[in-house]
Amino acid sequence: MRIQKTARRERNRHPLRIRRPMTQRAIPNQPAKRQILLTVGGVFLIAALGLLPFLVGPPPVEGLPEIVKFIGRFHPVVLHLPIGILVWVLVQEGLNLLPGKRERASSRTAAGFAAASAVTASLLGLLLYYSMPEYDKDLAERHLYGGILFSCLAVAAYLVKIRVDASGGRGAVVYRIFLLASAGTMGAASHDGASLTHGRGYLTEHAPQPLRNWLGLPERHFSGSGDEASLVVYTDLIVPILEQKCYSCHNAEKQKGRYRMDEYELLLAGGKEGDGIIPGDAAGSNVIVRIELPEDDDEHMPPEGKKDLAAHELTLLKWWIDQGASKDAKAADLTETAEVKQALERLRQVDAGHGTSPSRP
Repeated sequence: MRIQKTARRERNRHPLRIRRPMTQRAIPNQPAKRQILLTVGGVFLIAALGLLPFLVGPPPVEGLPEIVKFIGRFHPVVLHLPIGILVWVLVQEGLNLLPGKRERASSRTAAGFAAASAVTASLLGLLLYYSMPEYDKDLAERHLYGGILFSCLAVAAYLVKIRVDASGGRGAVVYRIFLLASAGTMGAASHDGASLTHGRGYLTEHAPQPLRNWLGLPERHFSGSGDEASLVVYTDLIVPILEQKCYSCHNAEKQKGRYRMDEYELLLAGGKEGDGIIPGDAAGSNVIVRIELPEDDDEHMPPEGKKDLAAHELTLLKWWIDQGASKDAKAADLTETAEVKQALERLRQVDAGHGTSPSRP
């Protein structure tokens, strides 16, 4: 009886104490379960992204459904999101490293958005890659794999950040290493994307000559000074026009209409619509026909959003074609009309920086 009374008093003294059966296991709290699920899901996502290009195989010969092509075209819209968010995360982490007593903001949420948008951009890029065969295969693949690697690193950085926050800041160095690796990969992939869209020389097109020399690039064409009669028409006059107005869509990396214009022989040969240039017949050359179409015509070149050839540029291009479209002929070898002389003078003024180069009316 005394033992029972003692046990009863103990229960009354601690009414909230509940004894669990020895066989019941402790259930992890919700934050810990969420971390485990996110980690497992993130690792699976990284593995799936890495294997995706090999699992889907080459593009189908019959082409992709129109809806897939439509969705893939959103890649250029989405790809700027992870870039901007990652830059903000890097800035935030940099501010957290500054000395001083203040509350350190966590970049976990932003890192999560960066990872999610990077994965989305990579998937859309994969669809775009399979629906745009005119791009250079090697460069397009490098851009695709670079984007996927960036996505994997961004996801890994987010997973590490979850562990860092859960452990009170331990492992922050590892998180920042993943962030820097993500940024470096993002920069390389972005450069390849710009090369696909605008051509390899887009970034250095207007670089000063000392910088071009340091980078091992050739000298710029036609400075607008010197003896015009000694100019090689194709090299010094026509190529700079094509570089500015045509090469971004018709180059070694990207051939819209299966047409390359960055090499003389390919420029004349044309693409899927036949001869690009017919020596001696500017009016019959497909290049001139497309340039002179109304701007609202779907076949007009350059396409909407690209700057048209200026009037003097079109005059020089037609003059060169009508005079035989020679690769080596100098200006002194060709017949110059008053209109051509005015166009040359206008080109010299524009190139020397004394005027603008308006598009033709």
